[in-house]
Amino acid sequence: MLITQDFVRSDEDVDGGSFLLYDRRAKIVYRVSREQRRILVMRDQPFDPRVPETLLLEDRVTLAKEAPRIEGRPVYAYALLSDGNVCQQSLVVPGLLAEEAKAIIELRGLLAGRQCRELNKTPKSFVRPAFLPPTCTRLAATSNMVLPFRNRTPPAGTAY
Repeated sequence: MLITQDFVRSDEDVDGGSFLLYDRRAKIVYRVSREQRRILVMRDQPFDPRVPETLLLEDRVTLAKEAPRIEGRPVYAYALLSDGNVCQQSLVVPGLLAEEAKAIIELRGLLAGRQCRELNKTPKSFVRPAFLPPTCTRLAATSNMVLPFRNRTPPAGTAY
């Protein structure tokens, strides 16, 4: 993932053929598919983040004892459970890379809003308790934390 003041880019595959580009100023996401030769454009729109009252949501945050400290800060394991099923989990470092974390939260919020607004078009077999919370709720649950980054060497000839 590459993050600047104006853009966030997330490659979906190793060869860089498909990627997501978020224009932070315009609040527009472009999903580029080289294989399909298409660009899906998603604009930020308000949405209602309510989920069924019968859905039991639980946040679990624990110190990740096995993880080394990063810049002197402890690492925490965060999990979001829905009806007892883990639907999202991350290793997070509170306060680290605050501006980058803000960009990720913006992007996740826009994508979640899109998915929530189109929930009625989603096949019922896909809508399980673990599907809803990351989509429509708890968008700011990790607002003061940053998701882990995985360093990798880009394939030869890949331009970023």
